[in-house]
Amino acid sequence: MKIKPTLIIVTAIILVIGTLLIINLSRGGGYKWFHGVAGKPGNGPGQLNIPDLPASTIGKITRHAQNFINQNIKVQGYLIKRETGYIIISDEASGAISRYDLPVIGPGIDTVQPDKKYIFQGTFLDQGRVFSNNNPDHLELSQPPESSAQ
Repeated sequence: MKIKPTLIIVTAIILVIGTLLIINLSRGGGYKWFHGVAGKPGNGPGQLNIPDLPASTIGKITRHAQNFINQNIKVQGYLIKRETGYIIISDEASGAISRYDLPVIGPGIDTVQPDKKYIFQGTFLDQGRVFSNNNPDHLELSQPPESSAQ
């Protein structure tokens, strides 16, 4: 049986491309390809103009906490309780506080007002601290909360 040179060349090209893709992805290249050379989406010079993802609900995060530990998240919610050094936010503007409401620490929490929806962004942590609603997890803000238009 005679193997055609074209088949050998095509097979070699496929193997080389596959190997390069595997190497690129194992080094995080897929992330850089998606987000561009700057490594972060945005409107600045050299950044991709990719719209932000919508904010998640608090319940989606707190009811599936293990999926979000040590990740940057964005949630929208309402202040339902102010404590010393932190606030607790919820998907609803009022009602009973539960362990599925989210404690928040960080810059700007003192400016958050009741009955007003905000967007909160930061790192979701589980560092063993228990808050007044018995939730061991919390959100450490990376920036002050923003008022939500919704």
